Amino acid sequence: ELELVQDTVGKLSTKADELPHLAKEEREEIRNNKGKVLTQWEELHNLLEEKKKQLIETAKFAEYLNELDSFMLWENETLNKVESRELDVGIARVDLKVKTHNDIKSEIESFESKYKNLLSTGEKHMKEQDSAPDLLGDKLDEMQRLWNEIQEHWEERAKLLAQCRDLQLFKRDVRLAENTLNKQDHVLSSMQDTDLAPDVRIKNL
Repeated sequence: ELELVQDTVGKLSTKADELPHLAKEEREEIRNNKGKVLTQWEELHNLLEEKKKQLIETAKFAEYLNELDSFMLWENETLNKVESRELDVGIARVDLKVKTHNDIKSEIESFESKYKNLLSTGEKHMKEQDSAPDLLGDKLDEMQRLWNEIQEHWEERAKLLAQCRDLQLFKRDVRLAENTLNKQDHVLSSMQDTDLAPDVRIKNL
């Protein structure tokens, strides 16, 4: 529709210029009307351009909020994982949990650039957007809080799993030592006198 209006204004302006045979008063009136039409068209065009810009910015802002909500959903899910105090027994099972925990760390690192981008973009929107700045500010604060807690709880669980693994290794070594001692004790207790040296048998007589 905007193109149609622009085309109509252009045709009227051209037609007005093609009427030199009219009287001076008529030409002056046409010139004035032409100026009014062109001015109104310019104002309308500027208004529509501003509305278009606002719609684009609003759409970008809505898209950003959706991305922010999705990221914070991931943050909450990840925080639940790293907050877990669940441990396990056996080296193999503990090692599996350690691997899973390290995989989470890799995932967190892969999301770091997205976190920084969302933060900087959000701060930019805070300066440019007049609507709902408090809502966005609260969301950004919550996103930062979750991000920091994820880092802290990941470190805590990593230490906990390392301690659990050390404990499982210690228990394994203790069992191996006990098995070795039990075998040696069994061998010693099952030895017959004939297995002893002759002088030891004489002393025992």
